[in-house]
Amino acid sequence: MYSALKKKSLLLTLFFVVVISTAAAETAAKFTDWQIFLAVSGEGYAAPGYFDEDAYAGISIGWEPFQFPYCDPMITAGILFNGGAESAASVFFQTGVVVELFSLHKHPLSVLFTRPSTMTPALEFSLIIPYTGFDDLNFRLGAAPLRFSFGYGSVSLFEPQILVNSDFSLNGWGVRLFSFTNYIW
Repeated sequence: MYSALKKKSLLLTLFFVVVISTAAAETAAKFTDWQIFLAVSGEGYAAPGYFDEDAYAGISIGWEPFQFPYCDPMITAGILFNGGAESAASVFFQTGVVVELFSLHKHPLSVLFTRPSTMTPALEFSLIIPYTGFDDLNFRLGAAPLRFSFGYGSVSLFEPQILVNSDFSLNGWGVRLFSFTNYIW
């Protein structure tokens, strides 16, 4: 169960992330080459003994140093947490590389959006480190086939993920239900 304090803390954190990223995006709109971004995500995992069965929220900051038209790498770092958990065992640090494979400007799902969009599928390789220490590292491999960029950020839906432990054996799987990215600089 969520305690009242945890609910307020989570809502306040999400409020500040949205307000700061929106204000920063308005400032960054004056620049054409945005490189720094914030990302907020909601995800769930089936990895018994590693992740709880509850939903997880992720907050990350990232850097897109090159802005290549194909195979564009982005570096990310952030926190993945379970808001309903009572222990620090449900908090993880995450860092990794996301590679945007290509940009498809005239994609079949463009009729769903009111603004011009670009389909930008991506692959992710990241390291997940438990807050409790480096004893139980996991690698996450993910694909984002439904990722759409809008110039100021991107939206990604239904990203399948595979978790591999430090012995390179399968540890579980997951789905990132959504990820909202907003460029701030």
